[in-house]
Amino acid sequence: MGTSVGLDDDAYGRLVRAARTDRQELVVRLAGEAGLRPSEIARLCPGDVESRDGDGGTRFFVRMDGDDGSRFAYLPPDLEAAVSAYAASTGCGDAEPLVDVSPRRIQMIAREVADRAATEADAPALGAVSTRELRRYHARALLDRGVAPRIVTEATAWNRLEALAEPPGPPDLETMLSSIDRATSRAADGSAAGDPVPSPPATEHDRIVDLVDNVVHLGEALSGASTRESIERAACDALVPLYEYAWIASETGSSGLRVRERSTAGDAVAVEQGDAPPGHTCREVYESGEATVAPGEGPTLVEAGKEAARAIVPIVQATTTYGVLEVGIRSDPEAVPARERRVLEDLGRRLGQSIAAVERRRLLHADTVLSISFKFTDQRSNFVRLSAAFECSLTLTGVVPGENGSLLTFVWLEGASPDDVFQRATDMAGVDSARLIRSAEDGALLEFVVTADSPALTAVECGGSLTELTASSGRGTLTAEFVPDVDVREVVESVCEGFPDSEMTTKREVERSVQTETEFKQALDDTLTEKQRSSLRAAFLSGYFDWPRGSTAEELADSLGVSSPTFHNHLRRAQRKILATYLEDGGP
Repeated sequence: MGTSVGLDDDAYGRLVRAARTDRQELVVRLAGEAGLRPSEIARLCPGDVESRDGDGGTRFFVRMDGDDGSRFAYLPPDLEAAVSAYAASTGCGDAEPLVDVSPRRIQMIAREVADRAATEADAPALGAVSTRELRRYHARALLDRGVAPRIVTEATAWNRLEALAEPPGPPDLETMLSSIDRATSRAADGSAAGDPVPSPPATEHDRIVDLVDNVVHLGEALSGASTRESIERAACDALVPLYEYAWIASETGSSGLRVRERSTAGDAVAVEQGDAPPGHTCREVYESGEATVAPGEGPTLVEAGKEAARAIVPIVQATTTYGVLEVGIRSDPEAVPARERRVLEDLGRRLGQSIAAVERRRLLHADTVLSISFKFTDQRSNFVRLSAAFECSLTLTGVVPGENGSLLTFVWLEGASPDDVFQRATDMAGVDSARLIRSAEDGALLEFVVTADSPALTAVECGGSLTELTASSGRGTLTAEFVPDVDVREVVESVCEGFPDSEMTTKREVERSVQTETEFKQALDDTLTEKQRSSLRAAFLSGYFDWPRGSTAEELADSLGVSSPTFHNHLRRAQRKILATYLEDGGP
């Protein structure tokens, strides 16, 4: 699974040009211009393309059916022409698959094109582009052209707009400025509904430029933050030079929202207790996740007769809301430019990502954790649906958080054919890809990239660390660990809102055993054989693990007086024992 690169029009053009065959180009374009998933490309037939005449001319589309229902995917006219030309050149019949290969092979074709584009353009980041990134580029392009979010989610395979957000981490200044420039040009020609057409006064323009610059520098500070408090303090301090005040509030049990951090300009601001801070407007933003700009009745500017605005944005990461950010602007609310609002909304998402990362680190090093378990039979869960469909069992063996809110899960399958499970899973909107790791007489180890429709994903988005997940014949159980002061009500509500047929079964504090560095080394040393220890030490001292390598495996094998396969065997077994001791038992 690759790292998201925030694909833009120029980079996409390089990808298309890097294709060496008509099939490669068609695969890239079906994902990047129609948003089709690999499983949909694999079963697409020429006869599936339909047309409809309208005032704007003939429009083309295909109906894509799957376990999660059907949707219509739009084909631009030039892409429909490419589909027709390819079918004619290959002699493909109306009912025959246009690209007659497996979904996995389609993913590999996209990767091959991406690798070539990265080499030809001397842009290593292009090598990380996958079919998932191409589909995200397609959906974001629709949003950028002003297509309503509801239509985008209906017409594409994405059921959560959060998954279409830009890659996590602070963008560079050039990226942010070019994004704002594009938004400005769209506003100027009236193509983006809801954006104010008039150009902002020079003072507003200067504030936006400074805001972008401050957000970029803030990103550098957030990357090194170790506590939530330091994140919130840095954000308020970065914003207050540009605004009359900046503060962050979060929910505190039954007492509602409470201000956690605050900065003020110091010369013309007074915080009144009318509507806030924080009041019903902030509560609406917190609960809905929708940013707003409201009149500044309170907090207000001291000077009588001056108009003031309050820009309030949610601080979110995936489905978890950590609070709200509010800034005071000495301006008519209607005059606050839409592009300024978008930068502030993006900041809210980045603050959410930073807070989530800090919470994960706290959980990793906590001596005491809160373990919460659920049981569920909800068919909205992909794993429950798969286990019910094939009367099989799926057991989680490991999980790794992926890019843009996805979850890389490793699952042991028993009682069903991996091929049958793959076919069904890849048709599900919440599963981006599936892969066989290894098979045995008693089952198979599978890899799923989960993007939605999973209680496991919801638990992770709430800051949890999965310790157990099983699904057997339509019934599932899940256990996750959280930091002790987690908002349990929010976790339970998040899981049950997405999966109503769910129930919390247990909640208990768990003490983690603390292992010293000496104990860790002793435990590891006891698992290694003498030959494994010798091979590992020789490899380390000879620079085998350096880059570039100081020695090859063949050279080390010759020095140790063993064959190359024997050396590889000892080294791999030693490495696996080290990783198992660290990842499963915990490091020092």
